[in-house]
This record gives sequence, structure tokens and C-alpha cells, in this order.
Amino acid sequence: MTGASLTIVSSQDQWTQFYARLLTPSVLASHLYMTAGSRLIDGGVAEVAVFGLDGDILFHPYIRRPVPFDMDYVDLVSVYDFGGFWFSTNDTEKRQALLTEFERAFSVYAAEHRILCEFMRCHPMAEIGSLTFQRYALRKHQDNVVVRIAGSMDEIRAGYSDNRRRRVRQGIRNGLSIEFVPDPGAFMQAYYASLDRYGAHGEYYFPTTFIEEVKHNLLVVHVRSPEGELCAAYLLLIDGNGIYLFLAASVPDKLPLRPNDFGYDAIIQHALARKLDFFHLGGGADSLYRFKSSFSPFTVPFYHARCIFLPEPYQELVRRHDRAEPGPVNENFFPRYRAGLRSARPGSGIQPKSSA
Repeated sequence: MTGASLTIVSSQDQWTQFYARLLTPSVLASHLYMTAGSRLIDGGVAEVAVFGLDGDILFHPYIRRPVPFDMDYVDLVSVYDFGGFWFSTNDTEKRQALLTEFERAFSVYAAEHRILCEFMRCHPMAEIGSLTFQRYALRKHQDNVVVRIAGSMDEIRAGYSDNRRRRVRQGIRNGLSIEFVPDPGAFMQAYYASLDRYGAHGEYYFPTTFIEEVKHNLLVVHVRSPEGELCAAYLLLIDGNGIYLFLAASVPDKLPLRPNDFGYDAIIQHALARKLDFFHLGGGADSLYRFKSSFSPFTVPFYHARCIFLPEPYQELVRRHDRAEPGPVNENFFPRYRAGLRSARPGSGIQPKSSA
């Protein structure tokens, strides 16, 4: 096609030049964040595929990683927390043309460069669902809760459930306070303690080096008791016109003070004062989702996307996986050959645990 080109970029200078052309860029697609995120994955390398067509571009960042079981291939995965596609244009037809031609060109590139497959957690605010995919399989994972920051605080609180408004008032009466701090150290201690209590897998132990690398895009929030004791803490990602719940931790014996009810409400007030458009709370398991949805009736769809570029070696890797890991596996896990193969984050100091 006239004016079409595919460029694979890893250098900071080229990455930054293409990134500057995006209509609504995300921190999660920046070179700094992607590079930091790649170090969370053994052998991970941050790259971005840039497809150009008639003066517009599609920008698709990912992390390339070696596959298991000693096969000379790689696969692709999104950075934590979201990946996907970004564009230099808002024109619906141009976006669709870019995506269609990108899928064709990138599938050829992947096959030539021994890329087996890709798994993508699509950014929920990137309107991926409006696009038609030819080679990637797009599946809605769940709805994510979003608080729209519009009107007065009283008007926003009117969107809370009755029970949630009561519990926010309890937190206020209990004398809780909120503080914004530059150092994530206290948060990380509380976060690791929470993971220890729940017996969490090692991959959830994000190393402090990663948090330090990206902290200029993070907001560190503490909720404290009247005595100054830490009750809950949050890391929030500031990205464009929104604020995202990134990581959270609570102190169990302080939960009767309602620190999370109070904390979310205080964060919403902060977003309102900063004239942001939304607070993205995300999704989660049933109980967590119910808690989040009690702050807002509004949701956005969260999609996963997957693509197998090389079916035959993919199936061979699945066979090697099944011989090495006998027993029941999650058939919906993708890539299937990674089912049950979880490890600690590099640099976290946590030993890998066997998966259930």
C-alpha cells in the first residue's frame, strides 16, 4: 500500500519522536515506563512497533521475552498494567485502516522473527472495542469501574451507594487524615506486609527499583489515624487527564476506622481539585469489584487481545509444557504453554512459589 511502513523501535530517541506524534499518549506507552516495566520480566526487552500510513501512525508497545522449554522463539506481552494501540489521528476510518494494515504487516514480521504469539491487556480508556480486528482475537475480560470527576463533590458522592456514603462519613468522624508524600518507602513496607499476609505469589512483589524508576508518574497517598498511625496507603498513576489506582495496601487492625472508604473519597476530592476527568478504580474479583462499584455506576470495558503468529511451534511448545507439567491446567490461560509457570519478579528478592 502506498505510504505504508513498519518500524520496530527500541532506542529512546526514536521512541520519543514517534511518541510525541500521538494524539492522546499514555505514560504506559512511554520509553521510560516501558523500559522499567521490561525489567520486571526475565529476559524482557521493551520495543514498539510503529506502523505508518499516509502520514499517520499506529503505535504498539510491547515486551519481548524468551519462551520456556528451551525453544528458540520469543513471545510478546503488555507492560504492567495495560498495553494496546495508540494513534496519531482521531479519524475512525484512518484508525481502522492503520490497524488492518498493521495486523497484516506485523504478522509477517513476527513469523520472520520467530515470534510465536502475543498477549495484550488493552488500555481500558483507549477505545479498543470500536476497532475491528482481523488477526488478533479481542475478548472482553470485565468492566472496570470509573468515577467521573464532574460537578461538585456532593454531586459526585450522590453516585456512591447509600452504604458507601455512610462509611465515608464514619471515616471522617473517626478523625482519619490523608497525606501526599514523595517517598514510596512506607507504602512498599505496607504493601509487602499485605502480600505476606495473603500468601501472594512472588510476581506481585514489585521491586522497589521499579517503583523508584516510575515514581515521577506516581502519587503516593497515606491514610492515617488521629494518632498518626498508617491505616492504608496507595500508589496512584497520573496519566493524561485521569488518575489510576495502581497498587494499594491496608493495615488489617485499622480497617474498622474505614480507611479505604475515606481514602478513595479523599483521592476523588484531589482529582476534582486538579481538574482531572476521571478516577479509574479498575476491576477485580467479586468482592473487590463490588466495593469499587459502590463509588460509581460508570464502567468502561476492559479487553484482552491475543494472537498466534506461528501455530505449529506454538502447539509444539504446548506439548512440551504438558509433558513437563502434568495434571489439570487452565485451558483459558494464554499463552497456553505458560499456564502454571509463574515466577518472582526479577530483583524482588522473593523466591518463586509453585502455582496452584
